[in-house]
Amino acid sequence: MLRCRRGCLLLVSLLAVGACLRRPASSEDVVESMTGALTTSPAITFTVTLQTPRQLSPVNVVLAATGSTTIGSATKITRPGTGFAAIANMGSGGISSDADSVLGDVWSLSPVTLRDRAHVLGKVYAPNVVVPGAAVHIDGGTDTTTSLIPATVTTWTVTYPATVVNDIVLQTNQTGLRAPGRYGSVQLFSGARLTLSSGTYFVDSLDLEPASKVILNQDAGPVMLYVRNSVILRGLFSTASGAAPDLLLGYLGASDVFAEVSFVGTMVAPSAKVVLRSVTGGHAGAFFGKNIEVSPNTTVTYRPGHPILSTQPPASRDKCSGLVQPNDALTGAEQELQYQKDILRYCTGSGMGSCEQTIRARMNVDFFAAARLVMSQQMPTGQYVQILQDRDKKMGSFRLNATLACDVVTHDGDGDYVPDGSDACRNTPSLTPVLANGCTNNQFPPGPSITEILKISTHIGINVDPRCVGAPKPAVPAPLGAFRSNDPARGKALWVSRDPGTSTCPLYYQIEFYLTDGLGRRTVTFLASENASLDWIAPPAGAVQFALKPTDPGDRAAWASYSVFTETFRARAFNTGGSLSLWSEFFTFSTTDCVAGQACSDHR
Repeated sequence: MLRCRRGCLLLVSLLAVGACLRRPASSEDVVESMTGALTTSPAITFTVTLQTPRQLSPVNVVLAATGSTTIGSATKITRPGTGFAAIANMGSGGISSDADSVLGDVWSLSPVTLRDRAHVLGKVYAPNVVVPGAAVHIDGGTDTTTSLIPATVTTWTVTYPATVVNDIVLQTNQTGLRAPGRYGSVQLFSGARLTLSSGTYFVDSLDLEPASKVILNQDAGPVMLYVRNSVILRGLFSTASGAAPDLLLGYLGASDVFAEVSFVGTMVAPSAKVVLRSVTGGHAGAFFGKNIEVSPNTTVTYRPGHPILSTQPPASRDKCSGLVQPNDALTGAEQELQYQKDILRYCTGSGMGSCEQTIRARMNVDFFAAARLVMSQQMPTGQYVQILQDRDKKMGSFRLNATLACDVVTHDGDGDYVPDGSDACRNTPSLTPVLANGCTNNQFPPGPSITEILKISTHIGINVDPRCVGAPKPAVPAPLGAFRSNDPARGKALWVSRDPGTSTCPLYYQIEFYLTDGLGRRTVTFLASENASLDWIAPPAGAVQFALKPTDPGDRAAWASYSVFTETFRARAFNTGGSLSLWSEFFTFSTTDCVAGQACSDHR
């Protein structure tokens, strides 16, 4: 295809060469050009392979190379929230960061070079760290012994289907849309707008000129755009909804790729050099290349490369769920809901409608919130079981009725999964089982023990917390002591050895204890995150400390009372993946268990 002048195409056929044809721009005018007769282009197959350190999956990194990585001066590699963005290089060319750069965590099989005033907020994992510059800071220190191999290898096959291939050309200010499929060259001139939908596109070349835009209609999932010959990025990717682009741009060639405008998404170019230019707004996402170069004065912000998970086979969906990263830009319930939506979007929600996905995400949030409450004895176990049964029954009805599911998504003010038009009680508190009319169901079944709750959850069909996929079984905790302050209002402190694991799977400590009141065995449960800092006593190294206060509910308050002492107690640990440690031995007090001037053991 040859261009003669704007708004005009030269079409070459087997019969004749036409004159330069003038055609007006249309509001939905995608211009296609064909050279010769309509022939089917054969299928073409490519293999994409990414490598990251064995400790990191590709969704954990912001930059990953298999050759060399160069970070320009005054460049910032950031991550929202309190975490650090990870830069990885699994090649021999090393990582070099120029003056005044700010990095997160750095992982490299080859030397890392840091120049004047470079600042590593996290840690450097590399066999050799070279610091030729002055005033370099590495907040987390260096680790030259941790092995980064065998690498985490992520691979998938890209097959261009055999079909008739047309080009897509949008002249100045033209607009158009195309469904997923195979195309030739895609060329957008200034002001052009091309809309793409969820699914996979296979193109020969991509040329986005300045002020052009590709708009992603991504409600049904990510947009996967593969390019095999050349990429020119001077136009933007945006979305119809205004959300951040959920895009995987896969370049299968070997020539350099230059992001000359702000790029948001996941860029994969395993055989090419990726160059991120200094641009207004910076770049956000995850970037993979043979070599990576970040220009001076550039900001690159980590966003998980979740679309990569969609390239993996369905058989790996459990592993996929464990790799999804919570959205650092969100907090609390909003973050948890988005986390569950992402798991369904990329891993387990295939075949679900968008409304059903949203409801399933909300229900999963309910399940985990209820589990935390019951494990910390803030919710009766009977109510917990009723919630599981209530939500599971409703999910079955939504699966059969997409209209009802969408009605609940848009018209359910109190979150009880009964649409407002059918809800006789519209202000039901959260995590409340309800009847068909939306009013509270107070008929709780008998409450089982927490151990039985773990068994029940595996039979009702409730998803295990994805953060627990592959989590090791908790170690048997050691009870280390119970203490009382000299001031009864301060309550008591309980010490248990800390589980040595680093998993993000929510962990609980269950304590079985006997008091001097002669009322027999009682049990309390603490979430590991309840580890408390007290101004009247400090735990030993390697211990978690839980506070018992007279104002606590149930058996916690009974234990906090100064009218009784502790006879003995033991502990075990479990997580929301269903793994449970053995019980420890019962603790034996010593009469010398005191902290001078502050506290003594809670043993008579």
